[in-house]
Amino acid sequence: MPLTKQQVWVALAKPSQALTLVLAAVPEGWTAEILEIPLTGEQQRMFEELNLQPGDVHRLTK
Repeated sequence: MPLTKQQVWVALAKPSQALTLVLAAVPEGWTAEILEIPLTGEQQRMFEELNLQPGDVHRLTK
């Protein structure tokens, strides 16, 4: 049975566009779903420091 690996990615876009942007950024064959979860304080600070522009995608690391 294959090991499932989960990652959290953020996209500065409308929810309807975010999924498409993330799927274009992740490796081929991966799936993605929109999660409505609060960011941790550390993730929020990282998100703000990224200074993303509309349409940008970034993987959040631990």
